[in-house]
Amino acid sequence: MRGAIALALLALSACSTQPLEAAPMVDPRGHWTVVAIEGEVTPGGAGFAFTIEPPRGSARFGCNLGSGGLAIERGYLVPGDWVVSAAACQPERMRFERKGFDILARPMAIEMRPAGGIRLRNQRGSIDLVRTQ
Repeated sequence: MRGAIALALLALSACSTQPLEAAPMVDPRGHWTVVAIEGEVTPGGAGFAFTIEPPRGSARFGCNLGSGGLAIERGYLVPGDWVVSAAACQPERMRFERKGFDILARPMAIEMRPAGGIRLRNQRGSIDLVRTQ
């Protein structure tokens, strides 16, 4: 019985999520377009924007605007308290919102994307950004 429990614990530890590896040399300050949330491509444009200007930031993931504290610490983007507007929007435009603001509620590793831009990632998911032109 003990052997079966030990084997089960070993199997579970092998299934752990990929560790977060922040890129401390990446400077995320500026204006960004949100191009994907959890790998799902967004429509982009003004409704999908992220501004990082420590000690503050703002984000829009389809409809409502959120803003609050942001800090950059050793390769992580660390949110403070945020306030999000509560406008009623078309369900299609709000599809990304819950997930985007859920990810934004926790510290996020800042990673360079091979295709350009950055990815913000934590245990709740990922947000892919490209610089706004």
